[in-house]
Amino acid sequence: MEIKKIIKVMSKEIKTALMEDAKADYGVNVIINILKDIEIDGETMQYILYRVGMERQMLKQLSINLLEE
Repeated sequence: MEIKKIIKVMSKEIKTALMEDAKADYGVNVIINILKDIEIDGETMQYILYRVGMERQMLKQLSINLLEE
C-alpha cells in the first residue's frame, strides 16, 4: 500500500459507536489531547494498549484494515 493512501485513511475523522455518547466522546478527545501533549511513542502506546487489554484486538484490527485496502 502506498504511503499517500495510508495517510489519507488515517486523516479521516472516525467516530465510533461509543463516541455517540457525548460524555464518552469528550473523554476520548481528552485522552487524545493528553497523548499528543506528552508526544507519546509507539512503545508506550503499545504498553497502554496492553494495560487496557486491547493489544491483541488492535493488532487484529490493524491487520484486517491493511488486508482490506
